[in-house]
Amino acid sequence: LVAVLLPLTLRSVAGFQASVVPLNTPHSSHKPFKEMGRRTSSRLKSQVATAHSAVSSDEPKAPLARPRARSQKKAPAAAEPTKAAGAGKTSAGAIPKKGAQTRVKTLEAATRKRKINQDKDCGDQNESVENPTGDKTKQQKKNKPVKEKTVKEKAAKATCPLPDREMEFALWKEGFQFVAGVDEAGRGPLAGPVVAAACILPSNANTALLEGINDSKDVREEQREEIYERLINHPDVIWAIGIKDHSEIDRVNILKATMNAMACAVSQLPTAPDYILIDGNRCPLDLKAPSRAIIGGDAKVTAIAAASIIAKVTRDRIMRDLDKQYPQYGFAGHKGYGTSAHRQLIHQHGPSEVHRRSFNPVKSMLGWTPPEGYSNKT
Repeated sequence: LVAVLLPLTLRSVAGFQASVVPLNTPHSSHKPFKEMGRRTSSRLKSQVATAHSAVSSDEPKAPLARPRARSQKKAPAAAEPTKAAGAGKTSAGAIPKKGAQTRVKTLEAATRKRKINQDKDCGDQNESVENPTGDKTKQQKKNKPVKEKTVKEKAAKATCPLPDREMEFALWKEGFQFVAGVDEAGRGPLAGPVVAAACILPSNANTALLEGINDSKDVREEQREEIYERLINHPDVIWAIGIKDHSEIDRVNILKATMNAMACAVSQLPTAPDYILIDGNRCPLDLKAPSRAIIGGDAKVTAIAAASIIAKVTRDRIMRDLDKQYPQYGFAGHKGYGTSAHRQLIHQHGPSEVHRRSFNPVKSMLGWTPPEGYSNKT
């Protein structure tokens, strides 16, 4: 207040004195002006005294801020050092004040980061409880995602519906009385035959006959054997199998041998089918009835699932018989599939007569060359 009022007061007094006619002249007409000047001077002095008393009061007054030039930028206010959660380091940089929205966003980001670090700390603590030494081997890191994936796959399989007969019912309504399901077993093994089966289930099949029928890969071996015996011994179930051994596989390739085994199984049925449903993405060319290929059909159509169980059990029994002839290869356990133990036994004893020459490692060991007419095209 002093800085503002005092200059104004002084300028007012100086201006007034300059405008007043000097009072020390002897002219009598100057007396009224002299009295007016005295009254004005006393009034100004009282205003200045009032201003001084207000400034000298007990309550402190903040000094007036000097105007800042437009080109001058406001320096960021110094902030106290903050420690990020979980980081372990102190950051002395201040958060720039760009408005309420910016500060809110900054606080939200810091909260999210703190929560992530807390979750990470909790995970580390759990791992330290499981592994008190704190050592994490490469095998543990490698197996962890595999275990999670296995659990997820088991949960997905548990929630998947069983094969149904909706497609068969639809074909029956169209006039196809005998609908056959066809599937194979043994395309991938290194030894033994490929087996296909065709199965026609009765339209009035009860729950006791169809119980447990599913994709053979999702059924335990003991349960497969029980379902197999139930199907082949039922008087209303029509079924047949087709087998193509390792020599034909090496002569024409595994795909053609599989198609030939499927066609053979269909042709062996005691009752010719009116329509054929085949598991896979293609059908044999020489079928005498309309057909349709269904990818994943053994998990969708009950007739195909029944055929998959018949084919699987038939081939497993063949491999157990071959194990008696060639006990050094362990066919009863791995069923001819390319497990590490089976490959090691092949390198140890050499390939047997029932090993497929067109499949590695036998192909590279014997230097097998495809015969005339053999094609790798699928």
